[in-house]
Amino acid sequence: MITIKKTNDIVLIIPYFGKLPLYFPYFIESVRDNNIDILFITNSLANTLSFPIPDNIKWQQIDFESIKILINHRFKFEVSLANPYKFCDIKPFL
Repeated sequence: MITIKKTNDIVLIIPYFGKLPLYFPYFIESVRDNNIDILFITNSLANTLSFPIPDNIKWQQIDFESIKILINHRFKFEVSLANPYKFCDIKPFL
């Protein structure tokens, strides 16, 4: 089960698997003072980042196989996720 301590009324859920892009520090800086929480569901390690993570950024570390199992436990039918890109198919359910 993925749970976060919510600090704002809006939570943006971003599943991201693989190496973080080079522009990631700029993205974090751009949302630092927004009134939204951002939940990254990822296999990347937050503690390896060389810059501070603001309080409105939440980090749930999980590997892709584990998140597929978790998602399939939530539905009464099998959800086929061949690769992380396929999260776009189930975005409304997130």
